[in-house]
Amino acid sequence: QIKPVTAQFSFSNYSPSERMKASFMEFERKYGGKVFIIFSMDDKITNEEILLEIEKEINRLRKNINNQ
Repeated sequence: QIKPVTAQFSFSNYSPSERMKASFMEFERKYGGKVFIIFSMDDKITNEEILLEIEKEINRLRKNINNQ
């Protein structure tokens, strides 16, 4: 998911709602992959550290596919 950053937004206070958490868990159960939240401001990713986590998850999923 991509979330736009607003002037009132604070990364440290962001917490997905219970509905979103349930949706993420359902996605993970159904598809076996994680859900990531990317924050953007002025069309730029503000939490760039998430990109490494996404890359690791893609590699994990590829490994699982290749081992089947």
